[in-house]
Amino acid sequence: PAIFSSAPVRNFSKTFEGVPAVLVGAGPSLDENLAEMTRLKESALVMAVDTALAPLLSVGCEPDVVLAMDAQEENALDFAGLPAHRTTLLFDAFCYPSIARMYAPSSRIVSMTGHLISDVDDVTILRNGFLPLLEHLMGEEIGFLQNGGSVITGAFDLARLAGCSAVGLIGADMAYPNFMGHSKLTQRSQAKYR
Repeated sequence: PAIFSSAPVRNFSKTFEGVPAVLVGAGPSLDENLAEMTRLKESALVMAVDTALAPLLSVGCEPDVVLAMDAQEENALDFAGLPAHRTTLLFDAFCYPSIARMYAPSSRIVSMTGHLISDVDDVTILRNGFLPLLEHLMGEEIGFLQNGGSVITGAFDLARLAGCSAVGLIGADMAYPNFMGHSKLTQRSQAKYR
């Protein structure tokens, strides 16, 4: 039901043309940048991965969009116990179901994820075979975002789709500084990667 009552991501094509975007990951470097987030929100579209939502809300910064793209129940914990907020949820059709139910239909955007495979002459989109059936049942195209090794890949593709003029990254650590994988303010902060 949450999928059928949410706005399809294709509706957001060029909706933020000329507006810069800040994509927020939940890496350890987010902690040292949290103080700047409220200032950045005044002049940019702020899109956060699900794990970064709690740290942002802890400093009073409500991102414009939070992305939930994973099907594991564990990802629902990123949304547990959060203060009330007006952030819009962008969720993948295969996102863990309870996450979408936490947001009102007017605050939800649904997407499908896929991979683009291209060569010089052709572009092919690979996506789950169930998804065209879902679009048929809805009677409209949902649209899709490219996915990759991180939820922030979907945020980058949303910025591209929305026509954002520039993209900046905060907390998108591509390594594990001091063997830490997440901001201290996330529920995953105790995990060590060795």
